[in-house]
Amino acid sequence: MEKMVLRRLTFHLHSRNLLPEEQHGFTKEHSTTDQILYFCQRIRHAHNRKPTNHTVAVFLDLSKVFDRVWNNLLVSKLYKMFGIGKKAIPLDLRLLEKQTYQSEV
Repeated sequence: MEKMVLRRLTFHLHSRNLLPEEQHGFTKEHSTTDQILYFCQRIRHAHNRKPTNHTVAVFLDLSKVFDRVWNNLLVSKLYKMFGIGKKAIPLDLRLLEKQTYQSEV
C-alpha cells in the first residue's frame, strides 16, 4: 500500500514540477554527493559574479525530525502546499500512525 501511495505522490509532484531542483533528500537518483556538488557550484558561480572574502553557510541535520512532528498538521500543510485532494488525508494519516519498526542485533 505504501509503495503505491509513494509512486502516485512522486508522480504528482514531478509531473507538476512541484519539487525544486535542489531537492536531493528522499529523491530517487540523487544523493548527498549531488547536493554538495550543487552547493560548491553555486558558491563558485556567486564568487565569479562578485568576488568576496567570505562565504556563509548553515547546515541543519534534521534526522528523525518527522518522529517529533504532529502528523495531522504535517499532512495538512503538505496538501496545502502541493494541492493534493483532501480525500487522501485520512489514508495518509493511517499510514503514518500504523508504522512499526523492527531491528535485530
